[in-house]
Amino acid sequence: MIWLLLACAGAPPEGTIIGNPGDAMVVMAEGKDATYTASSAYALNWRVTDCEGEREADIPLDLELDLEGTLVDLPGGAWCRIALELDGVTIEGYGGEDSSEFLFVIELEGSWVELQAENLLEVPAESDWVLELGYPGWVEAESLELLSEERTVVDEDHPAYPALVRKLYAASGLYSDDGDGLIDEEEREAGEEARGEDPRE
Repeated sequence: MIWLLLACAGAPPEGTIIGNPGDAMVVMAEGKDATYTASSAYALNWRVTDCEGEREADIPLDLELDLEGTLVDLPGGAWCRIALELDGVTIEGYGGEDSSEFLFVIELEGSWVELQAENLLEVPAESDWVLELGYPGWVEAESLELLSEERTVVDEDHPAYPALVRKLYAASGLYSDDGDGLIDEEEREAGEEARGEDPRE
């Protein structure tokens, strides 16, 4: 299937092997004092890039993602950089402990989730991974300036918006997984196999 898609998208990057896909669970990282009741995005394409950054190939995905956890094909083979194109992200939830107060909805524009490996990253067929969007604590209830009487809409006019866009698209991480679709303590300590290049706050 991957080879058929690449035939339409163009030749694979020079020095990059594209084979049968691995399995990646795409999830939204937890917030700080913020509980999500729903989170979703629409995934358009993967983009893989060789280690020299000279050649790349797009692999269509076209899939609605429930960010509590959706399993997708992760381009297999070997590459140094991968990106996932999202057509916007929506997160609904509340701050604090009362689910009827301090409600919020975050609406982020579409862009590429950029991930860079330190060295050539090999993705064997049917290997297991977790792509965590953002990182633990990336959505902070305090920064959303929530109001108890109404739902707060966090869009491009909200002061927290630029930081949220940066944290999602430039500070996410790809972890090797044992197949349960969760990042356990050992996997978290082992660190990301590929990650965004922005520092985490």
